[in-house]
Amino acid sequence: MSPNAYWNQAMLHRYSNFQDRASRSEYWWTNAINVLIGLLILDLSTRPGSVRPALALAITVAIFIPEVALTVRRLHDTNRSGWWILILLIPVIGFVTLLAFMLIKSDGGANRYGRPPHWDTWRTQSKQR
Repeated sequence: MSPNAYWNQAMLHRYSNFQDRASRSEYWWTNAINVLIGLLILDLSTRPGSVRPALALAITVAIFIPEVALTVRRLHDTNRSGWWILILLIPVIGFVTLLAFMLIKSDGGANRYGRPPHWDTWRTQSKQR
């Protein structure tokens, strides 16, 4: 999938899905695009007479729920409860721990949160070999 397709899937189609799993590539590509959007908004909102800070705040709020849902699905992909996101409440240690969880490899097969995100594609390709 292309980075745009990952973003489209995570932010538009699965924006409130807290149940399934998200692969590392879906998580990191979506976050990379969100950082670029954030930097663009920051640049535009600080220029005089340009985009108003209220619009920047509205876009930030609009991205928040899909971002939390994506992080929960990524935790599910590592076979962890979505409640682990609350570790961010612990300064520094929480961020480092969550970052480590986001970086580790996905749980290989199906886990208590379902099949891997690209299970059907992977099964089709492995049967063709």
